[in-house]
Amino acid sequence: MNGKNKFLNMLIILLAVLVFTGCGSGSADFKKESPDSLDGKRVGIVTGSSYDKNITKNYPGAKIKFFASTTDMITALKTNKIDAFIEDKPKAELILRQDDSLTSNDTGFGNFDMAYIFARTPKGALLCGKFDKFIEEQRKNGNLKKLEQKWLGDDESQKIPPDPGALAVNTEVLDMATEGESAPFSYIKDGKYAGYDIELAYMFCKENGYALEVKNMAHDALIPAVDSDKCDFAGAGIDVTGERSEEIYFSKPTYNTGSAVVTVKVKETKQGLILRLKDGFIKTFLTEQRYRLFAQGMYVTMMITVTSLILGTLLGFFVYLMCRGGNVFANKAADLANFIITGTPEVVLLMVLFYVVFAKIAVDGVWAAILCFTLTFGASMYSMLCGGVAAISRGQSEAAYSLGFSDNQTFFKIILPQAARHIIPSYRSELVSHIKNTAIVGYVAVQDLTKMGDIVRSRTYEAFYPLIAVTVMYFLLTAILNYIIDIIDRKTDPRLRSPAQILKGIKTDDNT
Repeated sequence: MNGKNKFLNMLIILLAVLVFTGCGSGSADFKKESPDSLDGKRVGIVTGSSYDKNITKNYPGAKIKFFASTTDMITALKTNKIDAFIEDKPKAELILRQDDSLTSNDTGFGNFDMAYIFARTPKGALLCGKFDKFIEEQRKNGNLKKLEQKWLGDDESQKIPPDPGALAVNTEVLDMATEGESAPFSYIKDGKYAGYDIELAYMFCKENGYALEVKNMAHDALIPAVDSDKCDFAGAGIDVTGERSEEIYFSKPTYNTGSAVVTVKVKETKQGLILRLKDGFIKTFLTEQRYRLFAQGMYVTMMITVTSLILGTLLGFFVYLMCRGGNVFANKAADLANFIITGTPEVVLLMVLFYVVFAKIAVDGVWAAILCFTLTFGASMYSMLCGGVAAISRGQSEAAYSLGFSDNQTFFKIILPQAARHIIPSYRSELVSHIKNTAIVGYVAVQDLTKMGDIVRSRTYEAFYPLIAVTVMYFLLTAILNYIIDIIDRKTDPRLRSPAQILKGIKTDDNT
């Protein structure tokens, strides 16, 4: 079976498994839970939220499970990975309006304030002061109440995202960190950022002559992004707490609310399979033209993958050439760098580069990701070259030298072509890992394919089609790059050389 047929068969099997498991997910009946019954239950919360202390205090027997987003908690709840999750009331009410298989109860934790956050710097304090004055003005003139009715109400026709082009820049551009999966405070609708916190930030910028650049990232990355000065402020329904106030500035409260326990209720009716598949397809790809989000995510993933793949290959090759001559300093430095890079998880290295190394430098998350994966792939390439060349007998070099070949001629014409046969299998394996590892770039405000899938899931509240789409696209990208490696593999296989290639440079018509 050739590689192409093998890949297609694997893809068909995967899709069949996902279809049958996806179609059946959420079909089981669950009893409605109440806050009093949470002891001993698995309770989900979003990483970076302030609910863990309240749960520990009120339900000491509860087992807390942390998730990256509300979307992930909904999926976990429907697939019986958790028994309940806790979320802010406005978010819970929106979820229940869009998914009648869920229900909620008040947690009894009491109300709390939400606000924007700013860095504890002179610049942050100045901007926070401006926001405070603006928020008080909007509260007095009733605009906050109007925003609340618009974004927290159930009339979708009113929820029109603000237009970034309407902002005239008189002073500077403000970078706003947000979580684009935090409806109704911050989310993506019709390809634009929308929500209560988003529009209020636009209103502030319009009144004060700023332009606004919104950067989407994970909820637990909002405070680090502001604290490291990567963004000027953040807003996504962020809870005000005393502990957080020691690290950052909070603006005047923008909204006051409570929290709710969300659980699955007994389903009274079951939608037909075909109808569910059709409805899910429309919501995932056609509503609000969400297929464009997948296309944008695929473009970003391809750019990061291919660029870092090429640069990493060149970097590893260059470092190997520097060390090949036996330079002690170059070898020690390369070994130390290789040890540090390969011993650090890529997600940690990515966040260190973005939030620490480039803390005071305006580096886009895409370029930080490219640098991260260039370093990791470069380290792998260096190791592969060391191992591949070591597998070639020294007699090959000695024979080449005896024929008058220079050191460079020996390496590039004799050693490297043979070493390539040992390197390519490892290179192919690293390539596949490299593609999959790029899925972590959402931690640094990069909207890649995985992040776009998460954004779509946050709007549809179902996992099946978004995850299928992301899976297929990753398979296609892997298949394309593997096909290119296959071509290189055939070109370097001496068994596949034609007679003309074998006899190249050799006189075959010498009759003397």
